[in-house]
Amino acid sequence: MKTVLVPLLIMVLGLSVALGQTNVSGVITSDTTWTLAGSPVIIIDSVTVMSGKTLTIEPGVIVKFNSGTILVVAGGIVAVGTVANPITFTSNLGSPTPGGWRSLTFLNSASVNSVLNYCVFEYGGSGTNGATIFYATGAPNIRIANTTVRFSAGHGVNVRSSSPRISTSTFRENGGYGIYSDLVTTMVVDSSTAAKNTQGGIRIPINSSPTVTNSRIDSNGVGIFIDNSSSPIIQKNNIRYNNIGIQFTGAGTTQPTISQDTITNNTTWGFLNTSTTTTVLARNNYWGSDLGPFHSGLNPTGLGDKVSDNVDFQPWAILAPALPVTQVTATVAANTTWASGVFWVKNSISVNSGITLTIRPGVIVKLASSARITVDGTIVANGKSDSLIVFTSERDDPYGGDTNGDAGATIPSRGIWDFVWLNAGSNSSSILNNCLFRFGGSTSNGNVRVDGRAPTITNSSFTQSSNYG
Repeated sequence: MKTVLVPLLIMVLGLSVALGQTNVSGVITSDTTWTLAGSPVIIIDSVTVMSGKTLTIEPGVIVKFNSGTILVVAGGIVAVGTVANPITFTSNLGSPTPGGWRSLTFLNSASVNSVLNYCVFEYGGSGTNGATIFYATGAPNIRIANTTVRFSAGHGVNVRSSSPRISTSTFRENGGYGIYSDLVTTMVVDSSTAAKNTQGGIRIPINSSPTVTNSRIDSNGVGIFIDNSSSPIIQKNNIRYNNIGIQFTGAGTTQPTISQDTITNNTTWGFLNTSTTTTVLARNNYWGSDLGPFHSGLNPTGLGDKVSDNVDFQPWAILAPALPVTQVTATVAANTTWASGVFWVKNSISVNSGITLTIRPGVIVKLASSARITVDGTIVANGKSDSLIVFTSERDDPYGGDTNGDAGATIPSRGIWDFVWLNAGSNSSSILNNCLFRFGGSTSNGNVRVDGRAPTITNSSFTQSSNYG
């Protein structure tokens, strides 16, 4: 039987209703509706919706909780507000602060048909559960949509071992994580925001495989924390202004999918892998600069967010369009200038004696596997600090685009091309200034080999060689 509360003055079994206000406590043993006419609903002592029963809350209703109280859902709850009239769950204190009430808790007997849509939860999160919305162990996958959870003393929501879909919702200014789990979950978070949460935006527990997509993870302690051996899908998110963008504990047998994200302006780390034994894949993300993330050894010229050891971030995404490509297969037999774009050296070539090859700032020289450039004459590669000349592999898509046209199917590795060889007969006026050499050294010579008279090599970086610079 459905009970509809109306604003009459009555008191029955712990339920008192006065004009414009409904006071509730105890158990709900029949289908019940909290109406706008009876709003605000004051939970003066904890309330439990019994198994098999449904509590329906009308749009615009305000539910206020006395200190320390809780709403337990052992049955069902249908709280569907609207954009103009959300349902609000808040503290009954005159000047509310985080932790003014405990939580809305779903038990394992709760109805999977429960709904939280266009709701606002605020000032909860006290008590042992430590979250304003709490899914007890074994609770069903009750969806949260178009909902804001804010000002919790603990986490915004703790899904525990449940795997709900959370969409178009906001979790902000909570004392713990915006979205938290400490047991295995396959939850889906899509098109949502986790911002300004003290501990972090989203916590992914051990051995879990949730999905986080199209979301903004902004200004938290840790943007996304991923515990050991988890393999989440994290794609197309904007992860920014956190202390640590993504923190990873250790890769298991299945690698996560972390790609197509924008990871920028994070204070300490864009990506921190605390494992010293396993490498995590984080390829095809944008790190705030077309020059990629900063890593002192792997990408010292990167101007994007900092990444730790044991993070495979190559290739990374860029915003600039692909550069035009000139294919090079023949010996340089006349004075030549490579002025702009990508020069794709598809096989080993030479610069003849008495000939000068000039390479302008910003040019990218890509070499095929095992290819080398032998200089018997002169090479003048005089870059600028803000317009480096790059020598790299044809597989290195972040520089100049997908030159070999394989849609990123191949990625560069250490020593995949040979080296630039300044031969014994070469001119000592050769210059390598403000150059970046990547992925060369296939024959134990490093990226550059110098024989005979010394050229000028200044302000240049050598990375990812199989041997040395």
